[in-house]
Amino acid sequence: MDVLVDVGCGKGRVINAWLAEGYANRMIGVELDAGVAEKTRARLRRYPNVSILTGDIVANFPSDGTVFYLFNPFNADVMRKFKDRLKECIAHRAIGEATVLYYNCRHAEVFAKDEACEIEYGRLEHPFAVIRVSTGPPERLAT
Repeated sequence: MDVLVDVGCGKGRVINAWLAEGYANRMIGVELDAGVAEKTRARLRRYPNVSILTGDIVANFPSDGTVFYLFNPFNADVMRKFKDRLKECIAHRAIGEATVLYYNCRHAEVFAKDEACEIEYGRLEHPFAVIRVSTGPPERLAT
């Protein structure tokens, strides 16, 4: 079962949506602002499948995460560090892939320049990208 991670979870709106849809997956929110994280943690404490971490995503990376939701939370440099940490984590587990749901994707080029990533673009209110990250280049690119 996928482990869902909301990067920059804020008040937990995405986690609330997942819960409202009936998802029973393990859910992890990571929030940089300690005060916001504490309020979100307190509000969602009745859900045993939800945990809220305080701090930077690169330093507090959920290594078992398989689906990551981001709403343009970083600059390009931090996005590169996020991508590199994600690739490092998936290289050390049996399922060597993860999906990034990147809404308002201002720095998707960080992933587009990496042969281990496949990107599909779309647009709702903001542009979005669904990025599949694997431990190596996609099969279609392999020689």
